[in-house]
Amino acid sequence: MGADTLQHAVPGVARVPRPQRLAGGLVGLWRLAPVAIAGVSGAQTFFFGGRELRRVEFVADASDLADGGSAAFGELLEFGRRTYGPETAANDPSGSYAAWTSGGLEVYAQRVPAPHATVRWVVKLSEGKDASEL
Repeated sequence: MGADTLQHAVPGVARVPRPQRLAGGLVGLWRLAPVAIAGVSGAQTFFFGGRELRRVEFVADASDLADGGSAAFGELLEFGRRTYGPETAANDPSGSYAAWTSGGLEVYAQRVPAPHATVRWVVKLSEGKDASEL
């Protein structure tokens, strides 16, 4: 999907004044804010590689929530399980993480605890790596 198609498909999307750059050359050029997902409000950023949409990222500040975003992360987990099946999960002091792979997509949910608690939901095109590239 290109930028023109995105603008038609997602009403309210706006160009980002200072694009965010990620490793691998992805650039967050468009944003939809505020968006509510799983009970938290945050921004949804659309990242392009070249002229193609490659990644959609939702990030919410959960530092004002009593549970630090734990309930929202739980809702994202349940949504991921219903949509993509069992997850690959990790929990450690730096946060909680769950990932799914479906067709050409990689999806993950992440919760980072205090002091800057955040909840993140990312959908991106698979990079197609296999075990020979490890």
